[in-house]
Amino acid sequence: MAQTRTAIRYAKAVLDLAKDQKSAEVINTDMKSIANAVEVSTELKDMLLSAVIPAATKKSALLTVFKDLNTLSTNLIDTLIANRRINILGDVAQTFTSLFNESQGKQVAKVTSAVALTEDLQAKVLVKVKELTGKEAEIVNIVDASILGGFILRVGDIQYDASIANKLNKLKREFISKCRKIFYSKRINKHDFNFPFCSCALRYRAGAINNFYFITFSLYAKLIFVIVNNFFHKR
Repeated sequence: MAQTRTAIRYAKAVLDLAKDQKSAEVINTDMKSIANAVEVSTELKDMLLSAVIPAATKKSALLTVFKDLNTLSTNLIDTLIANRRINILGDVAQTFTSLFNESQGKQVAKVTSAVALTEDLQAKVLVKVKELTGKEAEIVNIVDASILGGFILRVGDIQYDASIANKLNKLKREFISKCRKIFYSKRINKHDFNFPFCSCALRYRAGAINNFYFITFSLYAKLIFVIVNNFFHKR
């Protein structure tokens, strides 16, 4: 929390200076570039957090990565290094962008997707943002292959998860929940099976077995539908 408050102070100070110098738009472009790079690059994040890499090396690396920065943005890096706060550069950049957008009556929607957003998906996301918040938004796309497909939308404190990974997790929870109901409704001895994954390897009543197979088939059918639907959606 203290680190967040510190980032806000630095971001407000830079925004005030940028407004005085009529360069808020330019600085915002710099801050968006820095924030996005820090968020997606583990190496950059580790460098900023490292206690053993000299400050001069960090500054040199940052100015190499972020070429053609405005003087005000470069001064921010110098100030953070001098105050031993360069580790919060990404937070300051994100906070600056949020404050700038607020001052312009805008909001930022962070969209995580398995692949870069197509124009069609961007349009759908913007419709969802308008539905959730009643406002237009600027989209920041973060690519994360682990979500498999779909997207995760974050706007302020609101999160909307339409990822394939989330749908599969819901199916898994539904599968385990229904297994529990079947097993306990048929009064199966809890020592007669390996519960953690609802194994069919041991003894059940005939009715329990039939219900189990039916539910397993239904849930796998749902799983196949989700994957196939996502495949054709991408095409």
